Amino acid sequence: MAIWMAWLDAPLLRRLRTWIGRWIPTLCGGISLVLGLFFLVAWRLHAPFLLQEAKVFWPIKYNTALALACCGTGLLLLTLRRGRGTAWLGGLVAVFTGLTLLEHLSGYNLGIDRLFFVSPAHTGDPFPDRMAPLTTFCLMLAGTSLWLCGRHPASRGRLAVGGILGCIVMTMAGMELLGYLFGITSATGFGLFTRMSGYTAAALVCGGAGLLVWAGREKRHRGINIARWLPMTGSVSLMVMIALNAAMSLGQLQVSLEWRRHSHDVLSAAQKFQVDLLDFRRGMRGYILTGKEESLRIYENGMRRASDDVHELLELVKDNPRQEQRAHALADDLDKVLANTRQALDLRSAKGGSAAEEMVSGQIGFALISQVVADVQILTDEEQRLLVERSTLAETHFRHTTHLLIFGSAMAAVLLLLAHGLADYEVNRRRRTEEELRILSERFRLAAESSETGIWDLDMTTNRVAWDRRMYQIYGHTEGKPIAYQTWVEAVVPEDFPAVEAAFRRLIEDKGRGSAEFRIRRPDGTVRHLYMAAGVWLDEAGKVSHVVGVNLDITERKRMEAALEERNLALVDAAAAKNRFLANMSHELRT
Repeated sequence: MAIWMAWLDAPLLRRLRTWIGRWIPTLCGGISLVLGLFFLVAWRLHAPFLLQEAKVFWPIKYNTALALACCGTGLLLLTLRRGRGTAWLGGLVAVFTGLTLLEHLSGYNLGIDRLFFVSPAHTGDPFPDRMAPLTTFCLMLAGTSLWLCGRHPASRGRLAVGGILGCIVMTMAGMELLGYLFGITSATGFGLFTRMSGYTAAALVCGGAGLLVWAGREKRHRGINIARWLPMTGSVSLMVMIALNAAMSLGQLQVSLEWRRHSHDVLSAAQKFQVDLLDFRRGMRGYILTGKEESLRIYENGMRRASDDVHELLELVKDNPRQEQRAHALADDLDKVLANTRQALDLRSAKGGSAAEEMVSGQIGFALISQVVADVQILTDEEQRLLVERSTLAETHFRHTTHLLIFGSAMAAVLLLLAHGLADYEVNRRRRTEEELRILSERFRLAAESSETGIWDLDMTTNRVAWDRRMYQIYGHTEGKPIAYQTWVEAVVPEDFPAVEAAFRRLIEDKGRGSAEFRIRRPDGTVRHLYMAAGVWLDEAGKVSHVVGVNLDITERKRMEAALEERNLALVDAAAAKNRFLANMSHELRT
């Protein structure tokens, strides 16, 4: 992993990353804009041939195309440093898609589906112009990311959240796109809800990638690398998508299995009816031929069970109008058969078994029985077809769910390994940086101690001052005592304070560096001369958050300078006295 990371730091790869960071957001924004405008024009022109060419995937809804065009435009403006326009477009997309998502969640129709356009398409969907739930959610995240990245000034936190949202959008849309490419229908939508278009997924992948690359580039310019968070974010998003899609797939699989069980129940009831119909006919013929009471009981029991079986079939096939119609036809034909057999039994009582046998075996009786058998066969054949279809559908759902879990888990595992590698690389890099900082700090400490320099840090927000050990020694305070700005003000000799305060204010106003010399009075009453040099530390907004500086005790130097000045004055006086003496001697010699 370390070798791979070192390879990524090669000069050619650095130039490639620079090129990607500069042009990929522009390219991705252009793709989203062009794709959105293409479908906007297609809908406006009512050009069905354009949409027919897009039947490989689901066609993009008008509102979806409008939101994609806005996101693409916002991303292009973002690359052109037009942050205000980006924030407005992103905010509008986030609000619009948020209201659409609220419609999905609450079930209320707010009327925004047909606010801009009414689709001429006629489908069974009660809301044909409404965006798919997953599309709505991804566009809301993309709009929020654009709003965060476009706001001025762009803070590190907003850039980090914007990049992470872009990563989530890219992961979720990429999962949908892979579902289309590999034929995993459960990955292209949630259950019976409208599915995300493949073109929408492609545009959202581009938009998410563009936002991610732009935010990462801006973060690197500010000295923070968010790359280590992206694999983990993508992995978590992917696992959430897998969980949701797997739940939906398992729900569909359960429904398919319920339908299979239902078909088995219908076939079982039809088979039971055929057995009871056979008992009914056997008992009837036996009673007509022999007149035995046992045959009559078999006939009556078979007739009752056959009627019950038909009623059970009617209850089972209520969900299928065509099968319900066949079951009603079967019930009507069975009633005709029962009426015919009752007439035959009455005829036996009146004219004997031969007449009844002739009636039952005649053309009318045979036709009635044959019609009942044909009705049962038609109903059974249709249910067999439905069973095969439902079994195939259940197997398909199971296979797709298996593929989705395997493929998604493999991708999540790869992302987790990448996240682990990046985290390990980051930890090692931090350790090296901390070691280098420790060495530099130790060198600086040794240099400061050897030069008897004190280091201080003034927090402008809390007005608290942090001193090192040498500062406490210089000012004569106990080490570890909390120091406030006022403590330092009180220590400065009043005569020197105005000049020092003016230099300090000028340092903050100019946001630069400065120096000054002043005197302090220690708690024991001794006066020390100090030299101060300081600089400012700016926050993200460009305001001064800290003032950091050093103090050097120059009392001995000042004493030496005073002694030197006194000696110079003494030498000057001596030279003057010598000159006066020589002048007097010269004057006396002349006189």
